[in-house]
Amino acid sequence: MTKSVDDINSFEDVLDGVLDLLNSNEQQFIYLTGAAGTGKTTLIEKVLDENPLGDTCDAIIIDIHAETTSEKTAMGHFCDGRVSLVVGTHTHIPTADYQILPYGTAYQTDAGMCGDYDSVIGMEKTEPIRRFVEKTPGGRFNP
Repeated sequence: MTKSVDDINSFEDVLDGVLDLLNSNEQQFIYLTGAAGTGKTTLIEKVLDENPLGDTCDAIIIDIHAETTSEKTAMGHFCDGRVSLVVGTHTHIPTADYQILPYGTAYQTDAGMCGDYDSVIGMEKTEPIRRFVEKTPGGRFNP
């Protein structure tokens, strides 16, 4: 089930949709993104309370799309023991800090990017290099 942003009127609509998906017999991903403190932890708390690991599901993966490593680390510890994996995304550079947290959750601050490594953050190199050298903003990056 995919919903448009136009179909979502409140945080409760988001929570109801997530819980409906989890209570169905379908396999699904739940992708939560946004800045810390914008309801993300409240949503995760409610979902985990109603769907404990090993009870209603065999694995729970949290993809935390955030800029700072501290947000991602905090989410890892917040979810420790209640999810299978917390993995960060966003910075395009994989971190070498993969570990098992004290209560059994696998954790990595950032998985890196899906993109050509002969690039600048997965984009063609010319425009990002020009911006860097000339210290000026410019056009859009091209894949």
